[in-house]
Amino acid sequence: MQHPTPGVGDTSKIERGVDRFGRADVWLAYAMAEVTIQPTKNGSYLVKGPITIIGVDGTAYELEGDEHWLCRCGHSQTKPFCDTSHKRVGFQSEPRVSDGLTC
Repeated sequence: MQHPTPGVGDTSKIERGVDRFGRADVWLAYAMAEVTIQPTKNGSYLVKGPITIIGVDGTAYELEGDEHWLCRCGHSQTKPFCDTSHKRVGFQSEPRVSDGLTC
């Protein structure tokens, strides 16, 4: 069986699995939510959308809400989340996303 390939810009996930009727070896499609990541001037990453964070031990934590702030300065006591330590330590950064793109 040929794997159905999502088109460019498609927001679905297609994988082989078992459907709700117990039929095995079927292709399942799932809608994927849009998530955006925005680095802020002299601050944290603003992540919008539903996200799951995987701990170093492999445990998955599904976060509630649609807005999350992640540490970018490295000084937060609540990593990976921002605790505003960047203000205390004088973190300076004006990121330009295009600087890091290699697409």
